Amino acid sequence: VGVYVFRRGKKNEFFTEMADFAQRYGSQGIPRLLEFLQDPDWEVRCAALRALGLIENEESKRILLSYVRDNVSVEESAQASLALGDMEDPKVTPLLLGKVSQIQGEDLRRALFEALAGRPFEQTAAFFGGYLNSPAVSGEEKGRILAGLGFHQSAPAGMLAGFITDPDENVRQGAYEGLAARREARYGQMLLGRISQEQDPALREKVYEAAGAQEDTLPAQMAAVAR
Repeated sequence: VGVYVFRRGKKNEFFTEMADFAQRYGSQGIPRLLEFLQDPDWEVRCAALRALGLIENEESKRILLSYVRDNVSVEESAQASLALGDMEDPKVTPLLLGKVSQIQGEDLRRALFEALAGRPFEQTAAFFGGYLNSPAVSGEEKGRILAGLGFHQSAPAGMLAGFITDPDENVRQGAYEGLAARREARYGQMLLGRISQEQDPALREKVYEAAGAQEDTLPAQMAAVAR
């Protein structure tokens, strides 16, 4: 490991090589990746953080978690969050949840919730259930979370459908976006009924997308609403 030479040619190839190095050497490669965390190029530092996420051990988790804070550049803190979110170890989930109340920066919060949305839903169901129903959480943040849960495919589609009648249009939009990613779901008839309820053209477009993606929406029905 100590004499491994990285070829700094095209960045994409270099970053791929860094990831391969992490997977090949595991914990033995951490000292070399720590050197890259001091690189003047922020993209290299971010690539090193993602590579650390491929090493499933306590040291890599500790290093990445130390970057998930507001006084670290958002590029690096966000990548550390996402790298943790990609780990298979279920112990990572409570570590990420513990950061929710500590983070104030909007961009980092987005990355943190993106990482949590990608975790197995059985690990985050209690948290998201309470958070999405909390009056203290903004509709905009709820909407982003719902869209993320839909995209990552883990949360039940019925949970997303439960928010399409929410009074807040940001929440409804997130629910529509989440359902648009769930082509196995069967909420087409419910969504078709929402088209006449949404007056804003942009929001109505989200309903069309979600309804068209549902397994139980008939092509003739979509043709009718298009007319």
